[in-house]
Amino acid sequence: MEDSAKPTFMKTALTYALIMAVISIFFTLVFYFTDLYLKTWSQILNFVISIVVLVYLMIAYRKTVLGGYASLGQIFTMGFVSSMISLVIGLLVSYLMMNVLFPEMKDAILLNAEQKLLNNPRIPESMLDASLERAEKGMEPVRQMLFGLIGGSLFNALICLIVAAFVKKEEPIMSA
Repeated sequence: MEDSAKPTFMKTALTYALIMAVISIFFTLVFYFTDLYLKTWSQILNFVISIVVLVYLMIAYRKTVLGGYASLGQIFTMGFVSSMISLVIGLLVSYLMMNVLFPEMKDAILLNAEQKLLNNPRIPESMLDASLERAEKGMEPVRQMLFGLIGGSLFNALICLIVAAFVKKEEPIMSA
């Protein structure tokens, strides 16, 4: 007997999260190996690609799982849960990259931050040391994870709300 039951919410969310994470990790690695990961445009491109993938997956969810119609809440919930799972995967990969696989990455990021601070004429010299110290503290693994989870949660909620507003498609009300 063929099982034609719809996939569960969590199975779908996990599948979408893995797709988002794999695509993001792929581009992160490409940018790292091509030495472009410190460039602002590569970070923006990775962000834009993530949004495009999220929109695509939410449209696919609406069409294939929900039968073509979905409320703002349904799309937001799936997008948020998927993106949060993807965020956790991304944070773990980021931790591995900067602390295990490519520890020189952390030094390069700090050096890049220092150059930006030194080249910014609006920052007085008296604040440079404190700013550099904050940047170094921000690279500590626990702080990275904590800030990543908090900031990522807020950011994902906002992005998913915007995406859901565009992707939702309410079922027409039939009148008698």
